[in-house]
Amino acid sequence: IPHVFYVEGWLQNSILFWQEFLAKKDSKITICIENVFESDYTPMLMLLNKVDHPAFKCCLDVGHINAYSSHPLSEWMNALEDHISHIHLHNNNGQKDEHMGLAHGTLNIASCLKRMESLPLNPTVTLEIYDINQLTTSLETLKNMHFL
Repeated sequence: IPHVFYVEGWLQNSILFWQEFLAKKDSKITICIENVFESDYTPMLMLLNKVDHPAFKCCLDVGHINAYSSHPLSEWMNALEDHISHIHLHNNNGQKDEHMGLAHGTLNIASCLKRMESLPLNPTVTLEIYDINQLTTSLETLKNMHFL
């Protein structure tokens, strides 16, 4: 959690923990680390590269990036593309984690979906939308854009 833990200490402790935890694990079950309040993707990328285990990937939460990051989503996707195994898809107004429908917010969902198509691991997706009407509309949007 930024502003609570120093990145360097967190990174070193996380690398040691995940290397030990995954040492005798195979890659049948993927374990994903998710971005939450991070403003920068670099610590996550360093962690994934240092742990370097086939079962250790990332879950990219696009709404968290829109609300909390100083870097655009495209930059996160470009940097982490080889590690993205799952995506949490929702929208917000860029200020807080509102879990709104795909058409309700400042995130350009069309460009996000287009970029997702080219990710090498073909990630799975969870719609994290709290309002049932916005969820239904978002499913229709995905269907109309041929993502379902």
